Amino acid sequence: MEFSIRGHAERHIGFTTNVSSTGMFVAANYLTPIGARVRLEVTSDRTGSREPGFVLEAVTVRTKIVPAELRSVQQAGFGVRFLQVAELIRELIPGFDDTATEEVPTQGLYRVRFQSVNQFFELVQKELKFGGMFIAATSPAAIDEKVTVEIYLPESGTSPVLRFDARVVNRVDSQQGNGEQNLMSGIGVEFIDRNSVFAELKPLVQRLLKRPSA
Repeated sequence: MEFSIRGHAERHIGFTTNVSSTGMFVAANYLTPIGARVRLEVTSDRTGSREPGFVLEAVTVRTKIVPAELRSVQQAGFGVRFLQVAELIRELIPGFDDTATEEVPTQGLYRVRFQSVNQFFELVQKELKFGGMFIAATSPAAIDEKVTVEIYLPESGTSPVLRFDARVVNRVDSQQGNGEQNLMSGIGVEFIDRNSVFAELKPLVQRLLKRPSA
């Protein structure tokens, strides 16, 4: 197998051992730091040539350092935990989690809750500053429907830090063609009054940036 740390171009060679459904131990001379995000590309040598395999995203949870003089009998390496689908979706859709969006379809209200201020900043940079956002939802509204979006931060309690009206411009159904649940279901919305939202967003971001915990 080959592996690399996210953000680094270097690729390293290792071997998979002690594999389970939630993680594996990677025997390797190069050890990834604990907490590092790792991409693992697993291949097969059963036919004598490297066959295409699959790619896993994981995080390092332990390392095993072996002195050079003992490596003939013990293998150094690191243990990883595989990232779950929901964790990967949170990276694609900031603010997503199992209870992130609470919908009231009859009222056209979508509440989006963030676990941290940094997650909210990611949304600002990736989506809000361009005039809209994607909202994970199990009951997506129809295209062109007018909805109201409320954004909450951990410390905001029952009061949203940002509230705006939007129009649905994209819709991803909650069920796939084979009838299985689609974890990527939701709606893409654009602000109805961009100037008003930007006027509220700018001082909010500036205030949050001044906080040491932001």
